[in-house]
Formats: sequence, structure tokens, C-alpha cells
Amino acid sequence: MIKINILFVFALLCSLSFGRLFAQESPISVGLHVDWSMESPTWQKFYGVQGKYDLTEKQALQAQVGLADYDMVYFGADYLYTIFSWNKLPSIFLGTGLGYEGVRGSDINDFIINGQVAVQFDIKRFSPYVGYKAKFYFETEGIDPTSLMLGLRFRL
Repeated sequence: MIKINILFVFALLCSLSFGRLFAQESPISVGLHVDWSMESPTWQKFYGVQGKYDLTEKQALQAQVGLADYDMVYFGADYLYTIFSWNKLPSIFLGTGLGYEGVRGSDINDFIINGQVAVQFDIKRFSPYVGYKAKFYFETEGIDPTSLMLGLRFRL
């Protein structure tokens, strides 16, 4: 399954990069990310691909899909707002989003709402970021306040 995801990302990058020849600056970024729950005993990790579309210089929409430990799948969408953007320095963004997490082959699933804050570095067309994410689970009415986000996006 991970090989299929890697091939999908590679095909997406190749096909969308042809559109870059005709545009000066694309508002679209694609990338890989990890959300790592720092809560013991699970230390659960979510691995996936994401796409980001810049609405304005400060606002963006982001979508992600992926797999997690314990045979889980997830997808979600976020709204991001850059509160500080300095030239040649990291920018800081805040975000909120909705998502779905489920264990494959079972009835165990949950919808989530999350809040996040992160620092992003823009290095030419690459944008690595690191941040913090808190999740609220609707079905279990629980909070997971311990997620670390790591990612790398590529502007097409």
C-alpha cells in the first residue's frame, strides 16, 4: 500500500509539473507529512500525502490522506492562516480542520476537529515545516493534545 502511495505522489508531481511551464508562480504545493502522537504508550504515527492551495498570500486550504499505525486510514481538510511571514525567515501559521480516522476492516472510526500551529521555512520551491496539533474526537469525546507535525511541501 505504501508503494502505491509513493507511486501516486510521483505521478502527481510529474503530471502537475508540466503545468508549471506555463505559469509564473503556482499556488499549488504537494508534499509528504507525518503526524506523530507523543502520548505514551501508543506513540502513534500518521504518514501521508498532502496538497495545499494558496487562496491569498496569508490564507490556504490543505487536504491530506494517508495511513497510520494499527491498520488505520485517515483523510482531512484544513484552513491555514499565516500570522507572520517574513522574507528569508520562517513564517508561522495557524490552522483548523476536520478529519476522519478509521481502522480498516472494522466499525471503529471517528470524526475529528483539530487546531494547529506551525513554523514553515521557504527554501526556493521547498517548504519544510514543524508544528503542534491538538485533536478532538467526536465519537469518543476525547482530546489528543500531543501531536507533533513534520512535513515537506514542494511548490509546483
